[in-house]
Amino acid sequence: MLLTLFMSSCHEEPTYPLLLVDADTLLMRGDYGKTDSLLTIFDNSYTKQEKAVLHYRQLLQIGRRFVEDELTADDFSLTDSLCRYYVDSGSREKYGKALCFLGNVYYQSGDYPSAMNTWLKAKSIAEDNKYLYLLCWLYRNIGDLYFAQRMLDECIEYYQKYFHVSALNQDTLRMAYSANTMGKVYVILNNADSALYYYDKSIALAKHTRHPENIIPYSKHSIADILIQIEEYDKALSYMSHDTLNYDNWAYWHLGMHHLDSAIWYFEREQEVSGIYGKLDAHNNLTRLEDSRHNTNKALIHYKLLVNIMDSVQKMSQSENTRRVNAQYNLNQIKEERDEIARHSNHMETVLYIFLAVTLLGILLVYYIWKFYQQKQRSELSHEKLLRQIEEEKYKHSVSQIEENKRKIDKLKKQLIEAKQQNDPIIENQLRLDSEQLIAENQSLEAKQRRHQFLLEEFQKSTLYSRLIINAGKEKFHFTDEEWQQLGENIDKVYENFTQRLFSLVQLSDIELKVCYLIKLRIAPANMAVMLYKSKTAISMLRQRLYEKFTHQKGSTKQLDEFILNF
Repeated sequence: MLLTLFMSSCHEEPTYPLLLVDADTLLMRGDYGKTDSLLTIFDNSYTKQEKAVLHYRQLLQIGRRFVEDELTADDFSLTDSLCRYYVDSGSREKYGKALCFLGNVYYQSGDYPSAMNTWLKAKSIAEDNKYLYLLCWLYRNIGDLYFAQRMLDECIEYYQKYFHVSALNQDTLRMAYSANTMGKVYVILNNADSALYYYDKSIALAKHTRHPENIIPYSKHSIADILIQIEEYDKALSYMSHDTLNYDNWAYWHLGMHHLDSAIWYFEREQEVSGIYGKLDAHNNLTRLEDSRHNTNKALIHYKLLVNIMDSVQKMSQSENTRRVNAQYNLNQIKEERDEIARHSNHMETVLYIFLAVTLLGILLVYYIWKFYQQKQRSELSHEKLLRQIEEEKYKHSVSQIEENKRKIDKLKKQLIEAKQQNDPIIENQLRLDSEQLIAENQSLEAKQRRHQFLLEEFQKSTLYSRLIINAGKEKFHFTDEEWQQLGENIDKVYENFTQRLFSLVQLSDIELKVCYLIKLRIAPANMAVMLYKSKTAISMLRQRLYEKFTHQKGSTKQLDEFILNF
């Protein structure tokens, strides 16, 4: 087979029909309507069957399906044969495109290592030959692969390259898409400022494209979602329109503003028009809201619907897994047939090399994931140790102050004896008063320590505290308003009017105060999110903004924890 390819392929680019060349140019520019028209004209008018022209037409066919994200495992045989044809054809550009399309087939079939391996080959060709439009496709695809596996640092690197090359091409449409995608990445990274920056940039760029409606509404929806999560409700209003796309944002906006009737109305509309995951979110919130208003029947109706949808999601997941397994199986079957043919052409060495490369890539990927979770676990343990050290330091400081006062008292006693010997009543009285003041201060500190320890132990024995520690993070565990009030009162007793001292610094919203309470009791952020009906991302953003609110400077969530525990 290899010999046939060598004999049939020439090392110089053949002359192709002008219709195909023009269609190829339009495809690269993103003018897909005109591309389809030229390809239709060509198919109706061209009757010759030269191999080079036939393969070029097939390459454009696969390219057209690629830009519409329609490639599947069924396209493997044709795409793989195009790669084999163009590898030694003399056209590095067409070989690079064929590899790009083949990588997408692997990706759609769930074979990420093979997709990465193929795209890296194409990237090397595109970078060496400055094929900028092809680099756009490849940087986006590789970024998407990293995004799918939540390898966000690598993902950001390739999306930035995607944006840069699009700018070099003066391709405003792809610049807008890449900026929008960067916004999604920074949302996952809990970086609200960067996410808002890139979504705003995508809107500004999309205004200069032919179809801004394909980008702008979705970017505005994402911005509004972020602003609502960080409770900047006034800003969020300017980005929300009254359409089905924004039903979820309006629902959460009204929920944040405590307009429960309006929130329920929008959650009901959301479940009518959204997909299955939107319905899941809507019914979950409706169940909680109706239950909080003691509308038991309505809450039960939504809960039953929620359970049904969760079952459907599970079945969909199982169906998707089955589809992926079938696609992978079909792909493997095709690969086996290809490898059998390759063995007859002494191609086993190359197949073995690819197998080893994919295996090594898989091992490296597993190792990277393992190292990531190891590092994350060490970071969490280190943070917990730091929080405990803060408590110990506070106690040690109090003990140190008592010891220092005792030393001063001993010194004053000696000075008092000397004053008596010198018969100096003024100095004697002054020393006696200073000594009495230090003794009183020590008694106060010791009493304060004993009182704090007593109140803390009593609080930790309470039913409320036990319920919190045992159940925090469980899906159905939430405090009532009365329990939150009781929790605040207990914390104020143990930590000397903690609430009042916080409000002496800044005004806090209800959820901000609750977060401070939970931090004081060392409740994990993930458990806070469940208790407060928020996402973990929203809790992280809120904690960052709380630190800035208290200190008037940017900081991390860990710095807020240290601030609250020391307060």
